[in-house]
Amino acid sequence: MKNGTLAHVLARSFFIQGSWNFERMLNQGLAYSLLPGLREIYGEGKELDESVKRYMEFFNTHPYLAAPMIGAMLRLEEENGSGGADEIRVFKQRIMGIGGALGDPFYWKALRPLMGLVGVAVAWLGSLWAPVVALVVYNVAHLPLRIGGFVLGYREGPNVVQRLRTLDLPSRARGIKALYYVAAGALGGAWAGGLIGGGPEIFEQLAGIPAPLFPLAASLLILICQGLMRKGGPVESVLLLLTLATLLTAYLAGARAG
Repeated sequence: MKNGTLAHVLARSFFIQGSWNFERMLNQGLAYSLLPGLREIYGEGKELDESVKRYMEFFNTHPYLAAPMIGAMLRLEEENGSGGADEIRVFKQRIMGIGGALGDPFYWKALRPLMGLVGVAVAWLGSLWAPVVALVVYNVAHLPLRIGGFVLGYREGPNVVQRLRTLDLPSRARGIKALYYVAAGALGGAWAGGLIGGGPEIFEQLAGIPAPLFPLAASLLILICQGLMRKGGPVESVLLLLTLATLLTAYLAGARAG
């Protein structure tokens, strides 16, 4: 397939959510993305109409991981034509669930919150560039997978499923979440200290906690709570731990003040 056509399909894939609907989800965006490639394969006529209809069926997956799928579907269309309609349909139904299972925890529940926290940290430092910084860092993190994934999908065809699994996105998501909790604790501790007159030094004066260690203590507490939640610990236990930590801090502060 011509490089220009591939670039056109890739560019269109960024708009896959442009006509999202409750009945068939991303189907129209999928058909729109593939249309330049299908036109090159089938020309204008009945075969093109039939190929587009295949992609107007239900389709829902993570939008960022749709790019490797689109590349693989294009390869299947190119190799099998209309005779491979059933194979293409089975592949589409199989891979869209895998994309959702891999992409949602990594991007929506791990990477996006962390990048949001980056923006909050920059804003807390007093910079008006916080939204721009968060957006740039987030795009730097996800654009290579979308672009490289499309190229990989077109090159590998159906084998792209195994390649996506080797990325081990679930374990990467767990690591990013841990980093997020630690960073959130540090930022929250520093912010809370700034709200109280005297900054973090007030905790050193009252509770005996050295000012530089206050954000670290907050991070450690949040990390412990996150570990309890991951191991299936009840929410009540986490709330109890937070309450005890608060009471202990208040007790130490009262003892020093007295």
